[in-house]
Amino acid sequence: MCDPQNNATKKNPGLPQFLHIRTQEIMPFNFDGIKFIFNKSISKEFGINHVINITNGPDNGYRFGTSFTGNKEWIGLGWPTFQGEINTSGHVEASLIQQANFMRFVTVVNYENSLVFPQLTVDWIGNNSTASIAASKVTAMNYPEFVDCTYLKTVTDNLTLGLRGYYRLFNNFWPMPECLARYESGPFGWSVSISPHDMQFCHYFNVNENLRLGLMLNGQFRDRRSIGQVGYQFSCPKKQITVRGMVDSEWNVRSTVEKPLTSLPIILLLSASLNHRNNRVGLGCGVILNK
Repeated sequence: MCDPQNNATKKNPGLPQFLHIRTQEIMPFNFDGIKFIFNKSISKEFGINHVINITNGPDNGYRFGTSFTGNKEWIGLGWPTFQGEINTSGHVEASLIQQANFMRFVTVVNYENSLVFPQLTVDWIGNNSTASIAASKVTAMNYPEFVDCTYLKTVTDNLTLGLRGYYRLFNNFWPMPECLARYESGPFGWSVSISPHDMQFCHYFNVNENLRLGLMLNGQFRDRRSIGQVGYQFSCPKKQITVRGMVDSEWNVRSTVEKPLTSLPIILLLSASLNHRNNRVGLGCGVILNK
């Protein structure tokens, strides 16, 4: 996936999936058990990765992935990027990303006993706006097909506004649209997505070069339920350690520690989580080897 800050121009608002990215990247990504990730570059274009998870959760097992990015043009366009992954249960996920001037095409296909959830995304990246259309369907007849349309517009240098709508093809159902907004100014910023059914509000603040704070609020209007999260990210450049932590309104406390080894291409990961309400503790240890 491309980063919203690396688009064709600085005024472009980025892709819709990165609307809350600056706050989301502050929060820790926890895991339980033991995780081992091995990334190997076969050549400049071709790479493979091995992932081993030893846990009681659904991620337990082995996954093999591969990626290919060519350096030549294909039918007059940039060479597409292929990515694929398979696990021990036979689940296969593959994607193709094609960049063409201001257009970006993404195709994702999942396979497990039968072809399921094929997805096609087309992004138009303009000078100060982004339009995205994502279509998906499944093979089972009792599942509907959806089309997700999103438009983001840079109103000022700091303010971005947008609109999103979902269309269900089988019964021609148009729900109420979802409004999107993001404001960034200096060390702080906020982003919000709100619809008649739910809302998400994110806020981040860069205290200094080493410390960042984040706030996330998710609400479900129908269920009258909301979850608030407060997190931080602290980096120590001298020790090359990055610590992330968060606490939410459901009495969950989570934290992760990342430590790259200077003498080896290895990154050590530590994860810890605690749920006071259920008295559940989760611990994880991981290693990322890049070669």
